[in-house]
Amino acid sequence: MRSRALGTCTLILVTAFGAPPARASTLPAADAQAGASAGAGLAGAGGWPPGWAASLDTSVWPSLNLGASLAAGAGGVASWSVRALYRLVLGDAGSPSVAALAAAWGAPGRPGGGPPRPAVGFALAYAPRTSLTLRLDLGYSFPTPGAATRWAFLGGAPCFGAEAAWLVSDGLEVTLGLTGAGEVLGLRAQF
Repeated sequence: MRSRALGTCTLILVTAFGAPPARASTLPAADAQAGASAGAGLAGAGGWPPGWAASLDTSVWPSLNLGASLAAGAGGVASWSVRALYRLVLGDAGSPSVAALAAAWGAPGRPGGGPPRPAVGFALAYAPRTSLTLRLDLGYSFPTPGAATRWAFLGGAPCFGAEAAWLVSDGLEVTLGLTGAGEVLGLRAQF
């Protein structure tokens, strides 16, 4: 168990610092600014070798971001999502950012993944320090026939999850958390 965690951390550090600026946690960010962000992370925290997750989000209007994500493992595509994030409140130091979230997602690689389905929810972001942001994206994923109940009710969509993000340089975050894509560690680049 310990050697698996050490191997995962080593792989992430080599990937993060031995490659061009890495690209992001795949969780939609309520605190996203104008522009675009891209991200990647390790998915499938329960197995070895880990899979991967990637996302791209862009602002269409000052308060509206559109995005998509894809996660895959050794068995192929595990999940995908397309989403819209409408910022209701853009917080500053000491106050949270809040956004409404609507998505369509599918999980062809998960047991009982079922057909594509809609999801709605909200995204929160709070920065207790300039270099630290906490994010929580929760929602409800509408069940479809043949879908596993736990994914439908608990919000297993790739765009739902929780993470802590550490700003390592202007526009680059290292993230630690868990998303519906199974992601644990990732990077987000804002451009």
